[in-house]
Amino acid sequence: MLFLLMIYLVNNDKHFLICYLWFSLFIYCNSWHVMNYFMTDYFYSNNYLVIGISMGMALGCGTLSFSESDIRLKSHTTTVAGIEGAYFLSPYIGVGGRLRVGCTPMTGWEDTNVDLEVESSHMTEYTADAGMYFSLPLGNNLALGTKALIGESFIDGLDINASKGTESRDYLDVDGNNTVKYGTGLSLTYSNKRNSSFKVFVDYDFTRKHYTMEYDYSGFLRSAWPTITADTGLDVSQPSRSEIKKNLNNFVLGGAFCVSF
Repeated sequence: MLFLLMIYLVNNDKHFLICYLWFSLFIYCNSWHVMNYFMTDYFYSNNYLVIGISMGMALGCGTLSFSESDIRLKSHTTTVAGIEGAYFLSPYIGVGGRLRVGCTPMTGWEDTNVDLEVESSHMTEYTADAGMYFSLPLGNNLALGTKALIGESFIDGLDINASKGTESRDYLDVDGNNTVKYGTGLSLTYSNKRNSSFKVFVDYDFTRKHYTMEYDYSGFLRSAWPTITADTGLDVSQPSRSEIKKNLNNFVLGGAFCVSF
């Protein structure tokens, strides 16, 4: 439920950081008492489960230039939130997974000739990954970690509508296909209590996306002049459609609060 709420906050981009910090504080205060009561003996066994809630920032997909139009979409800093967990079979190696959502604001779609209704002005990526986790204790309170993950990436793209008078129609839609995603990263974990810790991390993810754009710049012209194709020979019967492929190399810098079972 908490992760679903985080997704809602990212997509609506309303006081996300403040809400996220309050929820992290709530989990920290409650999980400390609950797990002290139920999990003390289990935590000190050889096998243990670690779950973390993270937040970070990442570079976006750069610039998307579509050859069939003059539109150049530029991405900005991505806000990333996720939940990650691993079951360690020993102090050094474990298996686990990660759910993550990233919201990237996009610009370059603005048009001063028509009134635009923004349904979604950002690209939202949802990822689900699984793989191996590795940990190297550096003392009683510190540990260095890394991982090797593979998963799936899903995109919820731009959706811009145009209006003129009482008429409204699709103006610009940009979306990406579902792709395989590969990930790794480095982390440094500090354990301040028996079964809770804080972590800073740098993650790297790679995927190859196929972006599709539908740009209906002549929709109102078709409505006002239904015979334009017959009269002028210009084919404006369909929206302009463009496709590009792009390799995405994303670095995510962030922190996480973790609890251990």
